[in-house]
Amino acid sequence: MNINLKTALLAAILLVFTYFYYLGGRTFNFLSLGTVILFLLGCAVILVLTTLLVGLVAYLLNSGVIYPNTGLAISLTFVVLLFLFWLVYGFVQLPNFADFSDYGIFIKQFLTSHLLYIAVSSVVIGSGVRLFLYRPLQTDVPETMQGNIKFIFYILAALVLSVLSFYWMKKIKQAPMNIEEQAYHNLPLAQQLLDTKGIHITSKPYYLPESEEVIILLEYPSSNKKVPIDQVFSIDKDGVIKDSLKISDLTTESLIFDNGLLVSQNSDKVYTWIFDRQTIALDKDKAVAKRKEIVPLTENAKAVALVYFKKTEKAACATGTEEIWNGIKYYHILTKQDTLKIKLDNVYPKAPYGQCIEQNVEYYPLEDLSYGLIRVGENAYYVITPQKK
Repeated sequence: MNINLKTALLAAILLVFTYFYYLGGRTFNFLSLGTVILFLLGCAVILVLTTLLVGLVAYLLNSGVIYPNTGLAISLTFVVLLFLFWLVYGFVQLPNFADFSDYGIFIKQFLTSHLLYIAVSSVVIGSGVRLFLYRPLQTDVPETMQGNIKFIFYILAALVLSVLSFYWMKKIKQAPMNIEEQAYHNLPLAQQLLDTKGIHITSKPYYLPESEEVIILLEYPSSNKKVPIDQVFSIDKDGVIKDSLKISDLTTESLIFDNGLLVSQNSDKVYTWIFDRQTIALDKDKAVAKRKEIVPLTENAKAVALVYFKKTEKAACATGTEEIWNGIKYYHILTKQDTLKIKLDNVYPKAPYGQCIEQNVEYYPLEDLSYGLIRVGENAYYVITPQKK
């Protein structure tokens, strides 16, 4: 069989292996002309590269640059491919990271994704070239083997240097952490009062002095000044949800919050549920007559201190030239009795609607009650009670 045909056959075997390894034999929807063109272009690029690689190894072997030993040919191919794959991964795919433990995770991901492919490809190329394409043109020189072994160690040394270089290139530059990281903990789920998972927005809390209740609204994401409400929660004096109301149980219309009243945007209906738990609509005059004192609570910004921000990666919502970092925020919160040390692990979580909302901490001390509230971002509340000594 012609040597060029054998080279093309080895390249075709590698192309098929590449397809099944990285795509799992997945079929494509070829109804789109663009998909067909991209698929064929990708196959052509891989075929050309593998043909050139097989041809190069065959040329080096036949010209005496590589000692004619199957194991040595496989080893040389393996270290060169590993080095090239790592360089491409490092420059193209490797994201920024905070510390060496994160870097270790990305190295493990690289090895898990590509090491087996590189090993099998090296065996196919090295053994295939040695068995089917080797045509010695000169007498074997023992020094060639020693040179090949030295070259393998040179490539491995270059690989180690590149790993260290990418560590310094990709490591996020940030201020030193002058706090004891293990002293900070996430807010416990046992203290979680509400969490909308980004589907709704939690309002700032309101207080009813007469009944010693806290009212929290779940609102739809909206740019309007008057935001439609989805649900209302009543929290008792012990920090427990006492009652709740879904607006859809009252009416199919949109309701807005107006100083304690739930007012329809499309009709004259007004509901006084927040004050008396009544679910029957009233006209505006009767509803206003039943209104009681309701006080919007104000966060104590002075009690919350951001002591450190640890960058971990670029936020998925970063756009344009603005650099937005995701990471971990470390807070001190001065409550009535304690100084809480908490952390938020995900500053810019991806919301269901695609936007990124920065997660900050707001603390609402309730002077007349036995607890305080912490709002995280715009979608979660936690109840803070005095720690038992």
